[in-house]
Amino acid sequence: MAIQRAMLLLMGNFSRTTSTEALQVLTGCLPLDLEVVRSALLYFLRRGKTVSLGGHSLEPLPEGEIGNDFRIWLLNEKKKQLDQDLLLQWKSRWSYSQKGRTTYRFLPDATMGRRIVPTDFSYAVSRLVTGHGQIKGKWYQMGLAEGANSYRIRGDRPPKRRHQELNL
Repeated sequence: MAIQRAMLLLMGNFSRTTSTEALQVLTGCLPLDLEVVRSALLYFLRRGKTVSLGGHSLEPLPEGEIGNDFRIWLLNEKKKQLDQDLLLQWKSRWSYSQKGRTTYRFLPDATMGRRIVPTDFSYAVSRLVTGHGQIKGKWYQMGLAEGANSYRIRGDRPPKRRHQELNL
């Protein structure tokens, strides 16, 4: 996973201490092992072979009297189903992971990263959504946080809703 981590760090303004799981969510990239399974299954599907890999199995397209249009439609449907299964597996991993919990507060759905987080957001925003750096201390200096090591924002709103005010 170190290869994927190095590439994910280059995709944005992230701290090197950000967890790989959080980087995957923020960039919208599947975990490398799921991407390898996806590529292998699609390869065997195009070749018309039966395969079982990574807890997923695919049957070849039926031979015989089906038209090319139906074959293309069926191939696309199998690809969509495979993608949905892999995304569901990724969401489950993200929900039960012990890493990246600050990012999880902002993006509880693993697939939201690509849709919500712009690719060119600032370093300060990346520090906020990952919980790395001196953002907590800065909030304390500005009088926004209750303590230098706390995400508890002063005021009547809980911290989970603060990201909506900051337009993230």
